[in-house]
Amino acid sequence: MLSAMKILIAEDNLVNQLLMRMYMSKLRWDFLIVENGLLAVEACRTGNFDAVLMDVNMPELNGIVATEYIRTFNEEIPIIAFTGFGDDTNRISCSEAGMNALIEKPASLNSVVDAVTGLVAHKGLSLA
Repeated sequence: MLSAMKILIAEDNLVNQLLMRMYMSKLRWDFLIVENGLLAVEACRTGNFDAVLMDVNMPELNGIVATEYIRTFNEEIPIIAFTGFGDDTNRISCSEAGMNALIEKPASLNSVVDAVTGLVAHKGLSLA
């Protein structure tokens, strides 16, 4: 497992924020949690993250639009859709926006680790 990771988590749900805090602490990864897509775009513009966990349904900017904005200035950072809706239509929308992978909620620790470490180790993978 990769150590010393810095993860941006864009998630508006407090329960999911708490779960991600627990996972990041257990993994000893640095992280920043923002509660909407607009803040996620700004954090990516000003910060240096290894990967982004992006909720799809958020206020201000949803995860799809936020990802499209991020891709205008950063094509390299792995962005992982974090959603309760893993159907084909949503997967296609996420992929077309520039997301590299999708994790369905509720996410397990292993699914987060696998998605993040796989993408960071092999930047440039596409959402299948």
